Amino acid sequence: MLLVESRDVIGSWLYFPQKLIVETRQYDQRDLGSLFVVWEQVAARGKVPQEWEFWLRLSEYTGFLNTGLQAAGSAEALARVVDEAYGLLLSFRHMIVRLDRAHFPAISKAVERIGREVLVAWNTSPTADGLAAARRAFANEFFKRKRVFWLGYAGWLFRNLAQQHVDQSEVTTQWETIRQQFHSLNQLWQAWRVLGDTDPFKWDFEESYEWKAQAEAEGKIAWGGTPDPFASATVPFILLGLTLASASAMAPDDQARALLETEIQPYMTQILAEGEPKWEPFVGHMADPSLADRISVLRQRIQDSGNARAQGTTT
Repeated sequence: MLLVESRDVIGSWLYFPQKLIVETRQYDQRDLGSLFVVWEQVAARGKVPQEWEFWLRLSEYTGFLNTGLQAAGSAEALARVVDEAYGLLLSFRHMIVRLDRAHFPAISKAVERIGREVLVAWNTSPTADGLAAARRAFANEFFKRKRVFWLGYAGWLFRNLAQQHVDQSEVTTQWETIRQQFHSLNQLWQAWRVLGDTDPFKWDFEESYEWKAQAEAEGKIAWGGTPDPFASATVPFILLGLTLASASAMAPDDQARALLETEIQPYMTQILAEGEPKWEPFVGHMADPSLADRISVLRQRIQDSGNARAQGTTT
């Protein structure tokens, strides 16, 4: 449909998902993924023609989504709209890695637009029963997923940087958007742990996808390899942690010490070896404390988390 040389036809096609999603909101069983994929196909082109009004369509739908969240009068009605919010965020995960980098400001704003009018208030409201409890649970879970979204994307971005598929200037330009998602070391740690366990976005799939695409381009029918279990997000985890560790701690985690030794310490050693000039764009000037001192503080925070669990401490 996107190959049709008609702005009107393409415009109608891109309007179709939002209309159907909203009009089927009363039903429990909906295949939302088959509707979001229409928009994902646009993003897969890389560059999106302005005349398609793609970003307007996404903005309009997100407005309907946010209105639906506010208008839901029961926990059951809210759950149907919540499915849309999670589905849209997952769809954005597929879009952000396919879009041309010139569209990063637009896609990042689209992510932040989901639930913008209500999530902060719901997340901080007193615990209650019924609808209020459902709203708070959704807000809490959505913020967690959004942090996983951005840390997973950071892993993808840094892997492309290491492979020289993207310039460091582009990574540093996007870094501020990523950094703003994390307000405590514990938030960061929990997002990193999800990436290595129950990641709803399956960010580790991207590495396998790239191997498959490369094999097909070379005319091969088989490919293999073991993706990084933390979706290449450990380096950005450390860089973000260096700015958070001095002011915040982590909740107890009985896997913290083992993960420090097996997954995190090798990258800490690599970062130290590569030196401060390379990493200052991501963590700021490091004259005092030095990069080594900051890494030492972060390492101690992780060790303390493991020690606290071992000693039966709760927070």
